[in-house]
Amino acid sequence: MDSNQNFIASMPGEILTKIFSFLPRRDRFICMCMCSQWKEAMDVPCLWKHMSVRLDVDFFEVSTIQLTIEFCKYIKSLELKFEYPEEPIQWINYKMMDITKRTYRFLSIFVNKNLQITRICFSNFCYFYRSKKILYYLSMFLRSQYKIKVISFNGSYFSKKSLIRILASSITANQCSIECLDIQNSYYEHEFHLPHLDILSSQLMITLTNLSNLVILKIDLESLINNGILDGFINGNCETLEYLDIRIAEHDVNNFTNSLIYPNSTWIKLQRKYENLKVSMVFCKCTHERSIFIKFR
Repeated sequence: MDSNQNFIASMPGEILTKIFSFLPRRDRFICMCMCSQWKEAMDVPCLWKHMSVRLDVDFFEVSTIQLTIEFCKYIKSLELKFEYPEEPIQWINYKMMDITKRTYRFLSIFVNKNLQITRICFSNFCYFYRSKKILYYLSMFLRSQYKIKVISFNGSYFSKKSLIRILASSITANQCSIECLDIQNSYYEHEFHLPHLDILSSQLMITLTNLSNLVILKIDLESLINNGILDGFINGNCETLEYLDIRIAEHDVNNFTNSLIYPNSTWIKLQRKYENLKVSMVFCKCTHERSIFIKFR
């Protein structure tokens, strides 16, 4: 027994750090509490550079907040998501108040210590609209971040209004720093046309085109068509766009094949402004291969 203890005590910190890199966050917390040697081996940037948090699961574990307080200085990439976005509505309504409080406590750690991240990702926010306070806390957090370069909403499923509000909060502090924006599959449209939707479309276009140093934009075809995004970039202040990644879903194929996409003159203007621009199209769950082939030909 003593020999085993001596072996562990004499183990180099680099090896301990490598072992800890394979452990989940809960187990790292247990190891950190074992002895000062293990805690010291865990106090390295490579273990905490990226942090993924499930709002409906991880915030109910002591290890999440404690480790964040201890090692938040190393966190540069943050992913916020729901593990079970399709739980029964009654359960979500009951638990959302508690999730909101814990979200505020978590984000306050970064705000109070003036810690800056460079990447943030949102996903699986299907029931996000049930707590406007979470939206407020996220907006407050993003306003405190002025070094964010990458923002992803892929699969977040916000309302369009919520998406615009969060984007606007990001731009307030990061107008000159955001280089990559992913809003593919990020929000839902209303089934019926309402007067305020035209205003929201205009706001989304203005919000995106205010990103003066944007290099990569990932967007849905529907958003590209309905919000005048390309016209906004042609006439806007952004001069750095190099990659445009367009996601085409099943319901977008008719728009694509029926020439409802932008006319050639718009693409020519875009090419003249961004000489190095590369455009890619990703077809998701599309079954109209024949129509797509004819259109490209």
